[in-house]
Amino acid sequence: MSNRVSLIKGNDLSVIESNQMQVIPDPRQMSLFEAAGTAAPASFDPLSLNPILWLDASDTDTITAAAGKVSQWDDKSTSGFNVTQGTTAKMPTTGTLTINSLNVLDWGSSINDINLTTTESGQNWQDIYIVGRYDEGASFTTSFTTLVSAYSSSGSPSSGLCLLSKAATTTELLSSAKWWDNVLINDVALSSPFAILPALNSAALISCSADSSISVNGLCIGADRKGGGGQANRGWKGVIAEIFCFGSKLSDGDRTELVSYINSKWGL
Repeated sequence: MSNRVSLIKGNDLSVIESNQMQVIPDPRQMSLFEAAGTAAPASFDPLSLNPILWLDASDTDTITAAAGKVSQWDDKSTSGFNVTQGTTAKMPTTGTLTINSLNVLDWGSSINDINLTTTESGQNWQDIYIVGRYDEGASFTTSFTTLVSAYSSSGSPSSGLCLLSKAATTTELLSSAKWWDNVLINDVALSSPFAILPALNSAALISCSADSSISVNGLCIGADRKGGGGQANRGWKGVIAEIFCFGSKLSDGDRTELVSYINSKWGL
């Protein structure tokens, strides 16, 4: 029997498929059908997981830029932890590269102290999810290459480091002086020596979590503790698309929802 829709009893709507019928009292509350008799799944909102930081380069309304240089990237969570940069030479670029046809921020390859920072002290960045890509080859090219660090070295752990490469010409993460206990790429757990290349030579989701609460001063995106001094020339060489931070480890169910959302959005 072919599918058909009938209006009955005023506003009541009946959907008839073979011998099955569903009555919907108010058709204004009906989801769009992807196929006859199959409702589209409800939209997932990451804010339902209460992130303490959410940076989304695909939402260009959250990016403040002049001539493509980004001075501020707004936090879409309720925390208001916007990340900023006041020096033009240290600003990433927007509007030039994409992942899955969505805008990303480009850290380039020639200036190694490009960064965006938020300076709030004592933050529990316990569970972090980052969509990015490393664009400088099959191994890291500087003594350290930083995806995310703290704003300053004070805090607990005192080093204030998170995701840094181990050394030049390697493919591995630094596994000492870190605040994470677990690291995954595309939701697959890694173990020592924590090799993350070549996986990050394509767009990927890298996530890390600490097994207990931490206290870190601020967050620096794309450089080691905002660069300069002994932390100079340790910047990211590639793009960053989206970052989520949570103040506790997500449950397995919540993590599955978030990873599914990220993978679908960025085509991972």
